Amino acid sequence: MSRARMPHAIVTAVIVASLAAVFAAPVTGHIETVSGVLVLRDQVALSPDAVAVVTLTDRSPDGAGTIVGQQRIDGPTGAEIPFSVPYDTDGINPSHAYAVHASLVDAGEEWQNALPVPTVTGGPTDGLIVLLVEPNYANPAEVTGTISMPTESELSDTAVAYAAIFNADSGRLVVRQTLTELGEPPFTFAVGYDADLVDPEATYVAAAAVIDGEQLWQSEVPLAIEAGPELELAVVARDEVIPGPPTEVPSEVPSDEPTEPPTEEPTEEPTEEPTEPPTEEPTAEPTAEPTEQPTEPPTEQPTEQPTETATESPTAEPTVSPSPSPSPAPSPSPSASPSETPIPTSVSGTLVYRERAALTDSAVATITIVQLQGEGPTVAAVGTTRLNDPGQVPIAFDVALEEDLLDPEAPAELWATIVDGDNAWATADGVAVATLGSPAEGVVVSLIYRPDLLEGEVSGQIVGAGTDLTGDSYATAFILDTSRTDLLGFYQRAVDGDDPIRFAVPFRVTDVDPETPYVVDGYVVDGDRFWQGSPVAVITSGNPFAEIELMVTEVVQPSPTASPSPSPSPSPAPAASPAPDQPPAEGGGIDPIWLLLLGAAVGGAVVILIAMRRRSQEP
Repeated sequence: MSRARMPHAIVTAVIVASLAAVFAAPVTGHIETVSGVLVLRDQVALSPDAVAVVTLTDRSPDGAGTIVGQQRIDGPTGAEIPFSVPYDTDGINPSHAYAVHASLVDAGEEWQNALPVPTVTGGPTDGLIVLLVEPNYANPAEVTGTISMPTESELSDTAVAYAAIFNADSGRLVVRQTLTELGEPPFTFAVGYDADLVDPEATYVAAAAVIDGEQLWQSEVPLAIEAGPELELAVVARDEVIPGPPTEVPSEVPSDEPTEPPTEEPTEEPTEEPTEPPTEEPTAEPTAEPTEQPTEPPTEQPTEQPTETATESPTAEPTVSPSPSPSPAPSPSPSASPSETPIPTSVSGTLVYRERAALTDSAVATITIVQLQGEGPTVAAVGTTRLNDPGQVPIAFDVALEEDLLDPEAPAELWATIVDGDNAWATADGVAVATLGSPAEGVVVSLIYRPDLLEGEVSGQIVGAGTDLTGDSYATAFILDTSRTDLLGFYQRAVDGDDPIRFAVPFRVTDVDPETPYVVDGYVVDGDRFWQGSPVAVITSGNPFAEIELMVTEVVQPSPTASPSPSPSPSPAPAASPAPDQPPAEGGGIDPIWLLLLGAAVGGAVVILIAMRRRSQEP
């Protein structure tokens, strides 16, 4: 987001409108909590003046940065800092994604979580682990400015101010500065970031907020980062409030009592009255009229005209000409059928991402091609490759396909990841390749920076593969929509001897159907060895998001179910061989060979008669 390198993007009216509610949420309903622990990755001795601030935010593109809950923790101690952030359920949009962000401020230094931690709609609400790290930017840059407030505002000693930068396209909070000792406004801020991790095609905006207990001030309009050398972020008081600091008793008591009454009253009244009246009136009138008029006129005219003219003209002439030519015609047909739908032996292309970050020599890229096969269905890996130290983007790849596993009649999708230390990129959706007319060469796979991709997450560990895996082994986990046979999310990583193997499958909250069952499944591959997982229900119907234990069992063959698919392909070849004997009988003509034999016999008889006649006339 360096001004010299940032695109000169203009924040459109849509983005401004969607972000105008940054940091605000009404509070009128039932109070619940999001809880867990803050963990410092590096051992740090904190002073008594240290302050931890945890916020629950809306990270959807049309609700980016909206704070729906906050907790301030003064004087935290220990390696793990417990937190419990209250929020109002009436401020939650079921189709939005929510995440926990935390800052630990001590003696001018600030530790933050680099990755948003999904919760509420995209993850669990308790047992969250928020890993805090000290920023380490390869190409450091910063946005500076001031936060101003209305002159009549009075703040307590526990007030907190934020200056934050958002990716307006993905809704992600990129980075923020948390001010815990405010003094008199305006408040000066300097938000640091890594310029190499900026998407040059995205729009980035800055916004501010001040929270004092339940009172909230916020930016009315976010500012584009290119607005000037220093940003002036003015905040105004909001009528809405957020839940105040949690206490021991309220955090438990409200969660039991209010949950039952709200579910019974609203569900019965709306379902009986509105559903019946609308269904009777529209179905009676519209269905009767359209079905009679459109169906009869189109069927009479088109069917009679084409059938008479089309059947007579072709059949009269072609029946004579095919009779001499059937013998050569069938012979090319077996070779023509495979050429129409060739089965590729590999898929090649390049991996790209839009940020300018350079990869280190410890980066690992994995590319896998999968198919949904069988009645289950199950996810079959029909090709995979791992690239250690792949170089810089664009990264060329060539994945060999397992011909005995590939089903040419089923869609095949390519999923890829690049992991380089704390940075990772991945495919948001599978890329169609290899089958059903999809390309097998020159495939360009665009990867998304993982923090921008992360709205929801299913996490846990794969157990059962053992500790004797080689350095080339890898594990795959995926979320499968069992009713629509679609992949909701995909995750792959190098194992490198880990046991158990941690996994974290990202997904989009907007892709989740509350009425659809989902499972997480996976497998582990180490050379010729293969471990198949057993699916576990997740996400909907009260099923978990986190701490999933995915058991895998070693099998001899990865997926023998796809092996019968190649066998039907040779069957058309033998079927075509008897075809040359059939057409002469159907055409009613005489085989030319018999005509030649008959002609020779007649000619020979004529010659014999002439010879006998001459001999009889000799004296």
